[in-house]
Amino acid sequence: LTVVNDLYQKQINSLYGFASLSYKNFAFLEVTARNDWSSTLAPQHNSYFYPSVNASVLLDKAFNIGRAARWIDMIKVFADWANVGNDTDPYKLMSTYNNSTYFTGSYSIPTITLNDALRPENTESLELGLETSFFKNRLGINATVYQTNTTDQIINLPQDWASGAGATVINAGCVRNSGVELTLHGTPVDTKN
Repeated sequence: LTVVNDLYQKQINSLYGFASLSYKNFAFLEVTARNDWSSTLAPQHNSYFYPSVNASVLLDKAFNIGRAARWIDMIKVFADWANVGNDTDPYKLMSTYNNSTYFTGSYSIPTITLNDALRPENTESLELGLETSFFKNRLGINATVYQTNTTDQIINLPQDWASGAGATVINAGCVRNSGVELTLHGTPVDTKN
């Protein structure tokens, strides 16, 4: 019977702020700001800031469209931008000896080359959209265009075992996701029952 007992410790300290503004009940702005300090990243890179901004305008109220065309319930345009940071698991900065399961009281070195200069992962996203509602909310069309870029991913890069380890921890990569979402919703038949 082999018993393995591991203890992993990680600490994140954070500050968060939020502001919400509106103008004449048709224009809205929300801003958030957060800063994290993570124990799992290199001391020179362990602080990372990520803000977000959300803005929307109800065009039907801003231009009194609903009064001229009573079949229009809502026309809203919006834009969202966010930047998000991310840390990693503990103990990826410096090599330490691990308790070995082969012999009691023995130790082994890690099979991954660790990195004492790890930076936080970063994801930046932008979204633009339109939301509509017509005929007393019986018909609506929504459209959204989005793009997300993720950089400095923390990955285990395979390497030759001749170096003494099978992989090394690095910051790398740029992954881009983008697309268009279209939604049509409605209630074609509405009866009393």
